[in-house]
Amino acid sequence: MSSLPPDYWTALGLLATASERYFAATGRRVVIVGGAAVSFYTQGAVLSGDFDLVTDIAFEPFLLAEGFQRETGPMRFLGGYHHPRVPRLGFELVSGALFDGKADADRLLAVPVIDGAEAIFPAVEDLIADRLGQYASSNNRSEAMRSQALLMFSLASECDRDYLKRRIVEETGDPAIIGLA
Repeated sequence: MSSLPPDYWTALGLLATASERYFAATGRRVVIVGGAAVSFYTQGAVLSGDFDLVTDIAFEPFLLAEGFQRETGPMRFLGGYHHPRVPRLGFELVSGALFDGKADADRLLAVPVIDGAEAIFPAVEDLIADRLGQYASSNNRSEAMRSQALLMFSLASECDRDYLKRRIVEETGDPAIIGLA
C-alpha cells in the first residue's frame, strides 16, 4: 500500500490528464523525473515538493487548460507552474532528452491514474543511476542522493541488474558505488 499523500495523487491525476491530451496531439510523452519520481518509487518514504517534467514548452497550453498557472510573485519559482488544487507542490518543465538520451524509452513505466490517463515515469534503473550520478558529481557528495538510490534499489520488485549496471557506469563510471561491480 502506497503512503503517498493525497496531494501527490491529485497532482498525478491533473498531470496525467494534461499529458494524455498532449500525447494525442503530438505523439510525445511527458515523463515525470526527479524528486516526484523518487517519491513514487519509494512509495512515499521520500517526499518531494516539486514535479520535474521532461517535455517541451509545447506542453504548456495543455497544463494551462488543466488549470495549472504560471508562477509569479514573491516566494515562487519563476518559470515554474502551480495548481490551486495542490498549492504546496510546484511543477517545472525540463527540456532535453530523458537522462541526456541515455535512458531506454522502451522501459518507461505507464501508471494508470484517472479515467484511462497515465502518468509516465522513467525506469527505476534510470532513476537510480541518475541519483548516483548526482551523488558522484557533487562536490559535497550529497548523501541524500545516494540514500535515495539505495532505497529505490532495495524496494524495486523487479530490477534489470545488467541494465542498471550499464546505466550506473554511464552516470558515474563506477558500478561499485552501490555494490554492483
